Amino acid sequence: MGFRQAYVQMIEAAGGRDTMARELAMTTSALDNRVHEKGTPPQRVHPDMAMQMQAISGTTLFAEEVARQSGGTFIALPQAGDDLDNEQIQNKFLRIVERVGELAACHRKATEDNNVDKNERAELDGIAHEIHRSVQEMLALTYMIYSSPEPTKPSVPSIGDRKAS
Repeated sequence: MGFRQAYVQMIEAAGGRDTMARELAMTTSALDNRVHEKGTPPQRVHPDMAMQMQAISGTTLFAEEVARQSGGTFIALPQAGDDLDNEQIQNKFLRIVERVGELAACHRKATEDNNVDKNERAELDGIAHEIHRSVQEMLALTYMIYSSPEPTKPSVPSIGDRKAS
């Protein structure tokens, strides 16, 4: 996708350029200059502004792109306020086992001709991504239900409360 596309999608999710610019306390032109890296030297969207855009848009697009470009996967974890129980954990386990079976079948089919093409690779990656996400969610649920809360750490001022400059 790329960062620029993530910024554009966050702007759309927030209700458009005017809405996003207003929420960031800047002009639409200033927002456009940063998103499209205009000017000499080019203006850019800094990470704290990208985090604000993400919060305003109600998406995780910036985090997903950072994770993707870092060779990883962004996984939104369940929140403490959600109704959590052991049944949800067991359902996650069952879904993981089902998906591992699907991954095995897909792998067998993709490698039977000794060549994994672009489409087969995308399908394998998609299933593996879902398995990884599900394992992390299942562990997060387990820890939320069965572990004592960790001691609170010193808080850092929230980026979401600041306005972009």
